[in-house]
Amino acid sequence: MDIVETIMDAGFDPSIRDLMDHEEYESLIERAMDGNLAARTTYIERLFDVVRGIDETLYRALIHKVILHGPEKGVEEFFTDVEDRVILFEEEVRDRLRDSPAMPEPIEIELEDEVNTDAMVFRFWAGDGATPVAEFTCKDPEARPNFMRDGIHDAIAAAWIPEMRKVVEETLHDLQKKGRR
Repeated sequence: MDIVETIMDAGFDPSIRDLMDHEEYESLIERAMDGNLAARTTYIERLFDVVRGIDETLYRALIHKVILHGPEKGVEEFFTDVEDRVILFEEEVRDRLRDSPAMPEPIEIELEDEVNTDAMVFRFWAGDGATPVAEFTCKDPEARPNFMRDGIHDAIAAAWIPEMRKVVEETLHDLQKKGRR
C-alpha cells in the first residue's frame, strides 16, 4: 500500500489537514497521490508534526523507525508497534483486574490532547464474577457501536499509557485496602 494511503487509513489525515490551509493541503495531497516525491516527503513530515503534537516519545520512536526501515516500512512499523503497545496494556490491565476485588462501577478517564478527532477515554472495571473490562475507546461507546480505533487513536492511547497505569495502580491499591478493612 502507498505510504500516503497508509497514513490516511490510520486516521491522521484530518490532523495533517488542520496544520495547513485548504489550498496548500489540496495541492499537496494531489501531488503526493500522483507519486511526487517532494509532496510525499512533505506529507510524511506533517505526520511527524502530528505525532510530535501527541507525544514527544512517540515522535522519537517514529523517527527511529523511519531511520531504521525507510519512510514506508518505518511508518508501517511505527503504527504496528503503537497498536501492539495499546493492546498489551489493555491485556495487562484485564489480567490485573481478574485478581482484584469487585469494583462498584466502571472507571472512565477522558484522554485530553491537542489532535484528538474523537473524544477518547480509557475505561476499566472488574465486576463480581464478570469478565474484566479494560479498553481505550471513544467517549460514550454505546452510542457509537461502529467505532473502530485506528492509528491516530492508538497513538493517543499509547501516549496516555504511563498515566493510565498509575490510575489503575492507585485504584487497585485502594480496592485492596478497602477489602482488608
